[in-house]
Amino acid sequence: MEIDGVELLENGQVISADKHHALADKFRGTNKIKPFFFNFEVRQYNPNAKYTIRAQVRSVGGTDSNGNFTFNLSPYQPFTVAEPR
Repeated sequence: MEIDGVELLENGQVISADKHHALADKFRGTNKIKPFFFNFEVRQYNPNAKYTIRAQVRSVGGTDSNGNFTFNLSPYQPFTVAEPR
């Protein structure tokens, strides 16, 4: 899947964006640069707000694509929760 940028929305308004192009493929070797990581800076977190991630994507070489989306609230803390598939 090709990703042409990702936005973070707070209550429907874009508050941060990472517009780099990336290819999310099935290879996850540790020696490969991982351009499919997108980063956002949240200057004022509102615990009562609804946060949404919006990505511009397209499949590569076909019309069907699937996978997982994961996120981390801090680059210094490991994942602690995963939603079921």
